Amino acid sequence: MRSGIIHFFIAGLATLFLWNCGDDGPASALEETDENILVLLTDFSAGSDVAIRMTGAVKDSFPETEIVFIPAKPFNIREAAYQLEVAVNSYPQGSYFVGIVDPGSQSALMVFETGDHKRILVPDNGLASRVISSTTVGAFYSVSDLADLAFEELYTQSMLAVLSGKELCEFGDELADPVLFEIQNPTRTADVIRGEVLFSDNFGNCVTNIPDSLLYGFETGDLLKITLDDGGFLARLGTTYASVPVGRNVAFSNSSRRIELSVNYGSLSGRYAIGAGDRIEIGAGVAQVGILLYIEMVIADSIVADLKAQMASYGLEENRNVVYSLKNAHGDIAVLPDLIGEFADEGVDVIIPLTTPASQAAVRNAPEEIPVVFTIVTDPESAGLIGARGNVTGLSDAINISQYLAFVKRLYPSLSAAGLIYNELESNSVYLLQQIQAQSAFYGIDIITAAVTSEAEVPEAYAQIKDRGIGTIITTGDNTLASSLPSLSMLAFADSISVIGGSIDDVRAGAMASISIDYHQLAESTAELAYAVLQGVDPDDEPIRTFDMNVIALNQSSAERVGYIFSAALLAEAQYIFPD
Repeated sequence: MRSGIIHFFIAGLATLFLWNCGDDGPASALEETDENILVLLTDFSAGSDVAIRMTGAVKDSFPETEIVFIPAKPFNIREAAYQLEVAVNSYPQGSYFVGIVDPGSQSALMVFETGDHKRILVPDNGLASRVISSTTVGAFYSVSDLADLAFEELYTQSMLAVLSGKELCEFGDELADPVLFEIQNPTRTADVIRGEVLFSDNFGNCVTNIPDSLLYGFETGDLLKITLDDGGFLARLGTTYASVPVGRNVAFSNSSRRIELSVNYGSLSGRYAIGAGDRIEIGAGVAQVGILLYIEMVIADSIVADLKAQMASYGLEENRNVVYSLKNAHGDIAVLPDLIGEFADEGVDVIIPLTTPASQAAVRNAPEEIPVVFTIVTDPESAGLIGARGNVTGLSDAINISQYLAFVKRLYPSLSAAGLIYNELESNSVYLLQQIQAQSAFYGIDIITAAVTSEAEVPEAYAQIKDRGIGTIITTGDNTLASSLPSLSMLAFADSISVIGGSIDDVRAGAMASISIDYHQLAESTAELAYAVLQGVDPDDEPIRTFDMNVIALNQSSAERVGYIFSAALLAEAQYIFPD
């Protein structure tokens, strides 16, 4: 092995024309003509002093020679090998080709000819691999008679010798095993298509050697899994770059009827660090989505259901091209890291944690290569989710405390004290408590608190609030209380104490009323963001999404049980009234 390049011994050179000095073959057939074409493929720029001196030397000795300059990417032998193949197959019989792409500038030179009388001078570093695999060629010869010259002089004198018609065997010894890259020719086995990237253009679009004829059975809009040697990604099968929204991965048949892999208005080559020579497999894509719950909550169940429905509207159908792995910590923060580890072992493509504790665990414990799209997080910044690591974005159900307290005061204009039960282990709950305490005086409300660490402690905390003579309990943004609302509401009904919640599902579970964001909209937006990430969008480029707090929900049955009557104006404003 030489820098990962595979040496192949071409046994017997069976496919080659074995021409020797003095034989009637290409060497003797290449006579000087008034017009010659020299194709110069190099990673030196046309304006570099090296290129200027070399082309100047050619023009000085062979003034009628037409020089065609083909720029190559610096040190990119794989891509230059494809450029050389295209050039050799495109230019007319009798043309000359010189390749100067050599990362170390130390490879020995070799010369050979094709069956249609084209002479080729290149470093013996694999640059000729594609020409040799696609064209009938003669014997290879080392350029050893000029090997003692310095780099620029070596190429200059070798070019002049090739153009002069010097017989190839006079350059040096015959080369039995030139350096060749292994080439992955396009194939299809069952539903798996294999090939390699030929080149990436200036925009980072990657053109493969896979003809579109191998895509039979796939339809426009299908999700594809593109597998690389060290990873992979998902892409939509489209017809153009614009078949997907900006920033997303797409595969389509280009003007050459080959499969091109791209990012709409982005660089796929840069996104996944792939380029010429990289092997790929294309197959049906199946997205692996990990959903992490901290605790049982009606709102979490609703979000998961709405998220899946929205994913299905994008064409991701469960157990066909998307598999959901749903894990629940059942309120035990200590098990969250282990659940994250299970996601990593399963190889999920994205983790969607619901609530602040689940999101904190995902950000802290998930490998950074797995994107995290968190949702229903009250304050991502105070939760430590912003800047903690890369590959993270999400959605906040941030509560406008001023709006919330104004709504409570609208229900009870003379309210002077309210109870608040919160889980002191949830950073989101502590944050909201601080915000409520800071603003409650402005609304003339004294906040009476009781702390818990689990659902089991909620009845005792309720008793503490009741014993203080409190007639209204407020609860918003606390996962433990959201999970406990059915039982908390039953306790409150018995004592004619009203409960004001923080979501539609709180009201559905027994709270008398709530004002909140639209959690259905949040679920759909969570799906949209996760879907974009699955298609290659960088989470770090996506801002945290927030929503207006403008959805009023009322529960007539709960109001009746505590002796409250909703005003006609409030009923008219409510988006949700339960029972339905």
